[in-house]
Amino acid sequence: MIRSLFYLIIFIVGLAAAALWQGEMHHLRRVLPAPLPAWTDQIDDSARLRGGEMQIKAGALRPALTLRWKAIAPNTEGLRWSLFVTGQGVDLNADLVLPVWPDQAFLRNGRGTVLLDNLVAGSGIGGVLRINRVTGRLDGLLDQMQPSGRLTATAQRITLDGARLGEGPVRVDLSTDGEISGTIALRDGVTDIDGILSGTSGAVLGQLDVTVEDVTRLPAAARGALERLGKLDGSTLRLSLPVPLSY
Repeated sequence: MIRSLFYLIIFIVGLAAAALWQGEMHHLRRVLPAPLPAWTDQIDDSARLRGGEMQIKAGALRPALTLRWKAIAPNTEGLRWSLFVTGQGVDLNADLVLPVWPDQAFLRNGRGTVLLDNLVAGSGIGGVLRINRVTGRLDGLLDQMQPSGRLTATAQRITLDGARLGEGPVRVDLSTDGEISGTIALRDGVTDIDGILSGTSGAVLGQLDVTVEDVTRLPAAARGALERLGKLDGSTLRLSLPVPLSY
């Protein structure tokens, strides 16, 4: 999600630079001397600075998404937009602020929900990821862009093959040097589960290191699959899973 929103910021900055407040995307495609980046193919021809949408194709861990934006009244901070990301089981929104001199852009007040049942069909994972806050910042719009951001959420009613895994906090950070890190901690389920995410922006895959405190409490089919991927220390299972990062 964060990467998609940063793409949108870059697009809006491009339109602002071209002074196309009333113009549409197909005008920009016609007048620029060089082709736009490939990801802009997903933006509708009728999209403009005041409002529009782009389609994001389905990925390994998410359904197809629609990203919409709508300009709202500017204030002393600069130009502002409301952003909306929707899809099967996904409902997110945030605010974008672009200062009058746009060397920076900011994401604020990100929030929403993601139904985990829709992310990986047939995985047996269920529950809700309730996004409490998404913040982001894009520096160097006029030179070398450096995105950074943080997502905090609460995992609720998480299940695996019907077994209750519990609830707990989730955090994902993107640093200005491109490093991605995160944590998840599930409690009050059949067993405690902790995860640590690591990766690099632009990489296809990251890594999620998971510790299952007592794997014997998991459903038999899930336990068997996880044990083949990890290493047992008594009843504690530790494993590393690849996580798609390229959206």
